[in-house]
Amino acid sequence: MRKVACDQLVMTPVGISAYYIGMSAMERKQDILAVWRETFWKTYQVAVIYWPLGQMINYGLVPVSFRMAFFGSWCFVWVIFMSNLRHQQREAEGTEFGLLRAIKKS
Repeated sequence: MRKVACDQLVMTPVGISAYYIGMSAMERKQDILAVWRETFWKTYQVAVIYWPLGQMINYGLVPVSFRMAFFGSWCFVWVIFMSNLRHQQREAEGTEFGLLRAIKKS
């Protein structure tokens, strides 16, 4: 239980922050913290439910030989969620890149 609490209180905010700030830096945003400010709490609220649930399922129900595959799948779904939030935010700004912008124009 202490490991889960430490994960949620320390590592989850660091990971979420690294994702949003890193994406903004790679996109060369003027204010790299803008996206983080808008989406951090929403993402964190989902994470404090999503990750402990995944850990309980993984360590309580999944056989040892399948835990890595289960955890990888669980992480994959999380990345899809974070990418979707980021995409929604970019759509609201009207800053889609390349192909998406070309498709919408036609």
